[in-house]
Amino acid sequence: METQSAHPKPRFCLALALLASTVAAPAALTTFSYTQTDNVTGAGTIAAPAPTNFGGVTITWAASAMPAASVRDPSGGGAAGAVGGFNEQEGNNGGNGRDVAIYWNSSTLTTSGASVAAPLSVTLSGSGDDGNSYSVSLPLVFFGDNVLPDEHIAGWGNNDYHWSVDYGDVLGTNPEGSPRTAMWLSPTFARTVGGRAQRYTQNTNALTGVLTNTDTSSGAEKDAFDQNGNTTQFAAIGQPLEFGFGWRDRNSVTGGPVLIDSFHVAGLLEFDEGAIGLIPEPGTFSLLGLAGVALFFRRRRR
Repeated sequence: METQSAHPKPRFCLALALLASTVAAPAALTTFSYTQTDNVTGAGTIAAPAPTNFGGVTITWAASAMPAASVRDPSGGGAAGAVGGFNEQEGNNGGNGRDVAIYWNSSTLTTSGASVAAPLSVTLSGSGDDGNSYSVSLPLVFFGDNVLPDEHIAGWGNNDYHWSVDYGDVLGTNPEGSPRTAMWLSPTFARTVGGRAQRYTQNTNALTGVLTNTDTSSGAEKDAFDQNGNTTQFAAIGQPLEFGFGWRDRNSVTGGPVLIDSFHVAGLLEFDEGAIGLIPEPGTFSLLGLAGVALFFRRRRR
């Protein structure tokens, strides 16, 4: 016959005690991949982070869907079926709103002076080996530690962020030219808030085909901040995920706008393991509510 303790302790009470006794925990990294295929359609995945040891409980996390991105389309090319298009020079530092961008912010990002940083977040869910469920908020902001040597994820490569853009011509105008293009990370806030623009020049590539930049062996690392010993600036670190691609400077474009048919990005995300919380079991709040009612009437009788 099974015996019971005179003082039973439900699982959720044990888990709450665990959370209350947990001290500050380190941050953890995961990766995301996302592709925008037209002005309103995109999809991606946040990979399941490595298991977390949380106060002696091992939490196994699940992969999550990446929320849909917003699109900045300065030329209106999205109306024809593209992701967007550009037809004017954005300049060296970004933030002028003339680039095609995909971003995750709760308000519209136009120019640096007219935008407010309000990054989206995703709730990750996990299962503990204690039988409980856990969750943690994952902010969709650029990762970076602003230290040397730079931190990397094994198997991901030296570049924290990867991208590719697929040029298109759904308007049939045959854009031509050899403008110097660039990819900006957080063009709206990197310079004005982080103190320095985070730009990766793509040179004068042809305006056809797929332009990919995922190399791990040459040039500056594609990170939210090219750390060079400067600890007073942070560039895109901590700013909402925003990838802007456009005409940096030089030469000319005819038959524009230059259209982007597909815009793919991938990179690192970070969450605070100290913010992990318990997901109460069904009925927990009901039981707590009944206990509160019983306590209320007990006090009334005194």
